[in-house]
Amino acid sequence: MAILYFVYCCIYLLNMTTLRKFSDISYQFELEDVNRLRLDKAKLTGKVRDYNCNQGKHVGQKKQVKEDVL
Repeated sequence: MAILYFVYCCIYLLNMTTLRKFSDISYQFELEDVNRLRLDKAKLTGKVRDYNCNQGKHVGQKKQVKEDVL
């Protein structure tokens, strides 16, 4: 009887971790949908910022150069 209970607990824990992974994936898809809708709304209102994908900074910003102070 104890062995059956142990197997039941293992299956239960396995299902919970699997469900958690799937819920994280679905949550990520929901975030992408929300971000896509926000971008579409921004395009319609003309309030879109162009971001440089490589640096994550606004294209209009100048690079800050650090100068050594003597």
